[in-house]
Amino acid sequence: MLRKIFMSLLFLPFALGSCIDAGANTSRNGRRISFEQAMERVEDDASEIWIFSLESCPYCQKALPFVEQYIKDEREQRIYFIDRAALSDSQGKGLFLMMRDSFAQEDPAIAKGKILVPAIAALGNGKFIKAQTGFGQDRESVYGNLSLFLALI
Repeated sequence: MLRKIFMSLLFLPFALGSCIDAGANTSRNGRRISFEQAMERVEDDASEIWIFSLESCPYCQKALPFVEQYIKDEREQRIYFIDRAALSDSQGKGLFLMMRDSFAQEDPAIAKGKILVPAIAALGNGKFIKAQTGFGQDRESVYGNLSLFLALI
């Protein structure tokens, strides 16, 4: 039993990925939440921003460093990351259904019926206020959208 625990702890850093920034807690892994944690936050009436992304998405990889820098610059503690690949189809669909009314009708997510990435969502008192697919590819756009979404909560 102890050996299993030791082996699990030994390989934990590899399972978490390579961008751990434990000191500042601004990295995607340091601020990543699971589906279960997301549901707990909804039940707890949380007010925060969720960023949905995929490691394989080039648009995500372009935007996410700006999100991480924003968290550091603004010392923002209300932004969390959700890895779309970690969600099962039913979890992803369930989240989309919860968020559907917060997307603008012209958002491509509405036509596809699922959360597209990158996406940003504002959760206020456990309810989705606004969500959108894409939030910028450069510092100015990402910072502007994050500020707008944070002002909603």
